[in-house]
Order: sequence, then C-alpha cells, then structure tokens
Amino acid sequence: MDKYDNIIKECRDLVESLPAGATVPSVRRLMKRFGVSQLVITQAMNEMKKAGLIVSQVGRGTFKAPADNRENCPNGVVSLLLPDWQSSFTAAILTEFARHFTASGYTLKPCYHNYGIERVTPEMLPAESDALIVYWHWDFDLNTWEHLARLDYPVVLINSAPQGLGINAVSTDNELGGAMAAGHFLNNGHTKIGMMLTQPQLDSTVSRRNGFAKYLMVNGITPLIIDCNTRPGEQSSARAYEKMMQLGRSGTFDCTALFCDSDLGALGVMRACHELELSVPNDLCIIGFDNIPECGFFHPALSSIDQNLGEWAVAAEKIIHACRNDPQVRRTGRQTLIAPSLVLRESTRRSAAGETVIPWKRPEGFPHGNIAAR
Repeated sequence: MDKYDNIIKECRDLVESLPAGATVPSVRRLMKRFGVSQLVITQAMNEMKKAGLIVSQVGRGTFKAPADNRENCPNGVVSLLLPDWQSSFTAAILTEFARHFTASGYTLKPCYHNYGIERVTPEMLPAESDALIVYWHWDFDLNTWEHLARLDYPVVLINSAPQGLGINAVSTDNELGGAMAAGHFLNNGHTKIGMMLTQPQLDSTVSRRNGFAKYLMVNGITPLIIDCNTRPGEQSSARAYEKMMQLGRSGTFDCTALFCDSDLGALGVMRACHELELSVPNDLCIIGFDNIPECGFFHPALSSIDQNLGEWAVAAEKIIHACRNDPQVRRTGRQTLIAPSLVLRESTRRSAAGETVIPWKRPEGFPHGNIAAR
C-alpha cells in the first residue's frame, strides 16, 4: 500500500470514527492534518461519497451519512443515487427524501456517481439495498436502463418519466409549471413575452418549455425563444448572462416578461439586467423554475415554479411500498406527476412584504404533447 492509499484509508478511518450526522472536517483542515495536496483529499472525499459514507449539503458542509441500522429502520434500506455535482436542487432532494423516508421507518442511503466524467454503468449501482431511487439525467446508457429493469427490488426514477422503459417514475408536471408562468404573465397584461432556454436538452426542461410556449400560443401570443445553447456540464448562469448581455447591447431584446427554465439561468439574466441598467421588475418581469433556497436572497427576490420535492418523496415511498406488496407493480411503468406551485416574489412586481404561493390545476382544454420551439 503506497502513501496515497494510506491517506485514503486514514481519511476513511477518521470519518468512520465520527457519529452519524457529525460534521466532517473541511478539505483545508484535512490537507493540514495529513500534509498532502488538495487533490489527494478531494479524491478521498469523492470515494467516500460514492460509498455512501458522507453527504454534502450546499451552504452547510459535509456530514457523516446516517448509519445503516435495520433494527431501528424496520422497512429496510433505500439507496438514493445522485450525481456528485454541488447544486442547491440536488441538496434539496436529499433533504426532503431523508426527512420523509426516515420518518417512514427506512434508512435512506445516499450514493453518488462522478457527474460529467463517467457515465453511470450497472457496476456503479448499489448492491445491498431493499429499494433504489435514481435521479434521472443524461448520463445513463441503454445497458444501465436494462439493468435497472431487471433488478429484483423496487426501482423508482425521479426528475423525469421516460416512456417505454417499464420503470416506475416520479416527477413534477413540468408542462403545467411552464403554463403557470405563462398564465401569470398574461393575467398581468404582458404581451411582449420571452423564454430563455438556459439548460441542456432534458426531458424535464423540454416539457416546461413546451408548457410555457403552448399556453401563450393558444392565447394568441408567440413568445420570443432565446436559446443559450448550454451543453451538459456548462454553467447555466454564465450562459444566460452572456446571452442577455449580447441581446441588450445589440438592442434586439424587446420583452417586458421573461421565463427562464432554471433559477440559476434567471440569476445570470438578473446580473446582466443590472449591468444593462434594466430594472427588474419595472422594465422586465422574470420567473425562474425550481424555487431553489437562494431565490429569496436574489436581488430582487426571484419568483419561481416550486417542484414540491416533499411530494416527490411521498410518491416514491408509496410506489416502493406497493412494489414490495405486489412484485408485478415493479414492471408497470407507473408515472406519477406532482403538481407544481407558483411562488411570487419581487421579480414579478411583488411587494417586499413577502411572497405568495399559487398552486394551479391544469387549465381546462390545455393541450398535451410537444411543440417545436420557434
């Protein structure tokens, strides 16, 4: 065993000696303690994340994961597979799922794969679980899907509901979320309305875009579509900022309301508006998507579509329970759509007094299916 392997082992031994939920020392402190570079400590932390030994929460730190304690968690162990990128959205997923599954008598065991560097393969999936929840995105290949479908315990996908895979899934009704944003703009008299595509092409983002555009078009308005051409792994905030600056300087932007398909993209737009001396919301009203915790701290505070992640957790647990009672349910491909909410803040002319949460149902006669962005 070389020095590198020894350091990895010593880091792991240190974390294993901590009680569940304890704060793990920072990378800088571990570098000083072991006298090694940041690269070595970062690698050790990544390996412990993959093993489910530690969990990171944006803005809070890194903690030892809950113990796999079947005696106190009679319903067993549920693994939650997440990408290891640091984002407020994935941190919120982990928080909500841990809260619900722990209260329901499960041990929730987070596990991670190295997002952006390696694709998820069957070998990376946790071996010892009673159920598996997988955060769906673009790093999955066909072999992984086929392997998931053959597992002999319940599997639930979250964040998207792909068709034809025979795997149960839970996601937000993204199309309805987009329609809610469009409806708010129309109800407040806007006719010059734009939509900025700040995210890569995912099922979830495409659905929210379609919902926004369709709702406007059935009401006689064609939105201005602004594509940032963001690729996987790129920062949506930076791409949205660059695009908005380009439009503002060229004088070709002529909207009074703008829907961004992510909150981080909206943050980039708001920064550009500040530099372009466009007032939000007086010159431009903005709605984002995801309602990440930072929305209330943007300036001005950002109105956004809340995906109601707590309801994701409730729906996923119900599917797991049904699958364990009836194995045939595992192959049904049940898709549960969670209704989003519109959270109104200062970026849409809300007063500084607070926020308003508007849950919507699908408008009567609102069409399903996709349209092509123009």
